Amino acid sequence: MILQCKQNVEKSGAKFYLFVIPSNYRLMKGAISKNALQFNEFSDKVKKLAIQQDINFIDMTVSFRNQSLLGNRLFFKKDIHLSKKGHQCVAKELLSVIDNF
Repeated sequence: MILQCKQNVEKSGAKFYLFVIPSNYRLMKGAISKNALQFNEFSDKVKKLAIQQDINFIDMTVSFRNQSLLGNRLFFKKDIHLSKKGHQCVAKELLSVIDNF
């Protein structure tokens, strides 16, 4: 489905980018330790697929980890949805890509 979407977007003349929000569980549970970082997240798997399929990928993992380390709550406390700070983090990353066109 992702490849078909990419093809349809590019046929229209637009650029296709793929990104994945890092794991709420790992960020909220303080799993940002050296031991936790050795395990691949879902976003790592999607990034690998994107590289293999020549899909533009925006890696949100570093930004989300940095913001979490600063104490910013990127997700609602009892929910997997993004908070205001989480949306700001995503917007900042997307703008950095858009600004590079």
